[in-house]
Amino acid sequence: MVKTKSNPSSRSSPSVLILMPLFNESQFVASAIESLIAQTYTNWVLLAQDNFSSDSTPEILKQFSELDSRIMFRENTQFISATLNWITLYEYAFQNFDCEYICFLAGDDCWLNEEFLQSSMNEFIMNPFQSVSVPVFLIEHESNNQETRHSISIKGMDSKKRILDYLKYWHNANLLYAVFRADYFEEKMKHSLTKLSEYKGSDWWWGLGIALDQEVIANDKMIYLKRVSPIIAPGDETNLAISNLKEKIVFIIDHFLNERHRLESLPTTEKFRIFC
Repeated sequence: MVKTKSNPSSRSSPSVLILMPLFNESQFVASAIESLIAQTYTNWVLLAQDNFSSDSTPEILKQFSELDSRIMFRENTQFISATLNWITLYEYAFQNFDCEYICFLAGDDCWLNEEFLQSSMNEFIMNPFQSVSVPVFLIEHESNNQETRHSISIKGMDSKKRILDYLKYWHNANLLYAVFRADYFEEKMKHSLTKLSEYKGSDWWWGLGIALDQEVIANDKMIYLKRVSPIIAPGDETNLAISNLKEKIVFIIDHFLNERHRLESLPTTEKFRIFC
């Protein structure tokens, strides 16, 4: 069960809906919200959902919601899994808000550019058929205070190259923090193999699903600071990636079959360009 604060009396229609699932984020959540308030693009609404935090996260959210009517939040009345917190927040959002674009912002992350959203909107305007606007990720490793930079590029690659690059470079779930056209995001959430779910690694496969059917290059005017906690035990990331192997194999087969159907419609000279 959840209770909602600053809930609109009717369906709201922001251009961009930002979702923020939270749990004990009092250390960083203020800086995350401040990076949003600082945006030059102002037609947005933030919907946060606190997962029964034991720290001051709800109080911080209340303070911001009283200062800015675009900031709304809900509170779980009992703790649920982190994944379920994401899913229920998304489901509530799509039942109660009409929006053109949607994105997630984690409570311990932030946007480093004041033009983050404006740059994303410009990209969609310039590329009407593009469904995802991807930031450059600046990964801050909390264990050793080091930073690494990841700039995603999935343009002009065949399917095999995209899969190999995703496996090698893209890390778990980064693409979840891109900006999406809302209808495309909803489409992915309805697909049995790309929707976020309780099984471990579903966020990783969500990202691969985006990589397989979108041609995008990271927008260097959008810098997403992603704070990463230490891995509890060696091999945890690998275990996440290989869990539910059956579903993942089916997912790839499904994509390749779709790609084959697409190739069949091409001129004869193109038909034999298979995934290599």
